[in-house]
Amino acid sequence: MKKHIIIFLIIFIFSSCLIYGQDILITNIKISNTNGTTQAEIDLNDLIKIKGINIKKNEGKTLLEFPSYSTKTGRVYEQVKILSKTLYSQIIEAINKPAEKAAKNSNQEMGFEISKFYKYNNSKSKLKVFAEVAFGQAISIECKIFEGKSGPWVGWPERKEGKNWVKIVLFKKEFKEKIENVLLQRYTALKDESSQGWE
Repeated sequence: MKKHIIIFLIIFIFSSCLIYGQDILITNIKISNTNGTTQAEIDLNDLIKIKGINIKKNEGKTLLEFPSYSTKTGRVYEQVKILSKTLYSQIIEAINKPAEKAAKNSNQEMGFEISKFYKYNNSKSKLKVFAEVAFGQAISIECKIFEGKSGPWVGWPERKEGKNWVKIVLFKKEFKEKIENVLLQRYTALKDESSQGWE
């Protein structure tokens, strides 16, 4: 009986590490202070760069606000979500001790899946799909699919600074192409279904 419990615990701990960590490492971190606002920029596995993470201190605790945007009606949408408490804690540790906590030369592949994908029902709009991609079941990033004259393309989170749009999330080129191929294949399948009268 005890042997079965021990085996179960080993399997549970191992699978928990896969689900919540998926070997996502903080491989670089930069902290800046502009006009009294402290922000972090982090790299994960040398594959994803996330900018514009606001850092706030409250009663000695470090709190993080990840990029989001507000609509004209005041509704707030998160552009980057941390799904794992472990990763959130690791980011805070890296912010508090940046020299100690950044892993070096990871470039390790991370798993991803489309966690949300729904059509925008406005035929006149270039925006066609709202989507979200989860990485290692630890972090998710929203994106949108647009249809232009040269075909569909994927838009990732940006923010407006003056007259310019600045990317909040960046990817290494090959990794980005891999993700976008999966998204655009799903979009093509959705279009094919719609053209055949399926909704």
